Amino acid sequence: MVFATAQGGFIEPRIANRIPDVCTKADVPELRVHDLRHSCATPLFTMGVQPATVQRILRHSSITVTTGTYVEVIEAVQRDALDSMGSLFGVGPSANASH
Repeated sequence: MVFATAQGGFIEPRIANRIPDVCTKADVPELRVHDLRHSCATPLFTMGVQPATVQRILRHSSITVTTGTYVEVIEAVQRDALDSMGSLFGVGPSANASH
């Protein structure tokens, strides 16, 4: 939980809509609630967390919402994994970086 009440509970969704006002008052770049969601999901995918797990964490209604929203991140993680595999066989970008 990123934001909580003084008692440690969940905040009302309508209060989350005030985040841009708080950012303005604090003189920091404006954040949207979805920016916070992305800052959670992207590292999870980068760490190799399965899409179904990310779906449950973000409470998306379906796996297609999760995979559709983060398809570019998922594809980048897959490319990195395949590039890393190439180093096992002495080919690809990872192999060249190690020599």
